[in-house]
Amino acid sequence: MEIAAVIFVLIVLGIAFIAFRVLKKTVKLAFRLMLVFVLLLAAATGAVALLFFGGNLPGQ
Repeated sequence: MEIAAVIFVLIVLGIAFIAFRVLKKTVKLAFRLMLVFVLLLAAATGAVALLFFGGNLPGQ
């Protein structure tokens, strides 16, 4: 499951980077940074959830 968590984080990081670039000329910096922060928070939360809840736990 660690591989799935890493892949999930990389995908969301890519989406955050693309969103930051696409919104470069149309939205103010504060809103762009807030959007990227929300995406990074979702990536971290999803990765932690995959690591803790998604798979074979030791001893089972």
